[in-house]
Amino acid sequence: MSMDKSEPAFPNVSEILGHSEGLTKREWFAGMALMGRMARNSHYPTWEDAAKDAYEVADAMLAEGSAEQ
Repeated sequence: MSMDKSEPAFPNVSEILGHSEGLTKREWFAGMALMGRMARNSHYPTWEDAAKDAYEVADAMLAEGSAEQ
């Protein structure tokens, strides 16, 4: 499995639909990270801080996934 952050998160669905629009893996991971942080009642001074944190987690996940290959 490739860990290119620009590839679609759901390539099989994209192939069926005939296009590759939608969330990238990086966006999907960031959304999942943000959802987890919000479920734990994490507090951020601004939404921008919350988004930055979520993308930092996503980037770390992508880097770790690439290191395993």
